[in-house]
Amino acid sequence: MSKKKTEYLIALLTVVCLLSTACGSGSSIAEATSTPVAGVTSLWPDVPLFPGSTPDMATNLFFNQADSAASAMIPLIFYTDKQPADVAAFYTDDLMKNQGWMPQPYAVVNWFSVGHGEGPQIHDNFTPGGCGLGKYHDQQIAYCTFSKTDEEGQMVQLTITVSPDQKSNQTMLTYVRMTGSDIKK
Repeated sequence: MSKKKTEYLIALLTVVCLLSTACGSGSSIAEATSTPVAGVTSLWPDVPLFPGSTPDMATNLFFNQADSAASAMIPLIFYTDKQPADVAAFYTDDLMKNQGWMPQPYAVVNWFSVGHGEGPQIHDNFTPGGCGLGKYHDQQIAYCTFSKTDEEGQMVQLTITVSPDQKSNQTMLTYVRMTGSDIKK
């Protein structure tokens, strides 16, 4: 075999090894399973799963390959046949408070900044936190925001974005859990 072919073969095998490692080749998670797999087919223990929703296993597996304890931001995607209003009605403040979460207000910005993007954002008011409904491109969406302090004193934020998915003709639920810095200082 020529030197050029040998180099090509080594490069090709290296790429195949890297792709196999990155994509979890040989993993049984991609197969249907009745046992919940944390970060792929189930949510975190303190976040109730919307009844009847199904995980986007390929996306969840791709985005959650790292050790979850080391990840500062973890997204999970699920789908349902229900409407965004149904999801917002499920994630009540009381339900989430029973899991240790509190509604997390956020600023509503109508003017993104002054000075053609060079100045500070100007907010009109704050949301009450929890779940709310809105419109995006004339379609109903829901947006839920909650926060808590975990056992290590870290601020944890949970955002649930609920919107129609044009590709699947279902409603997509995007759960994002973000762990911040130590707030006990």
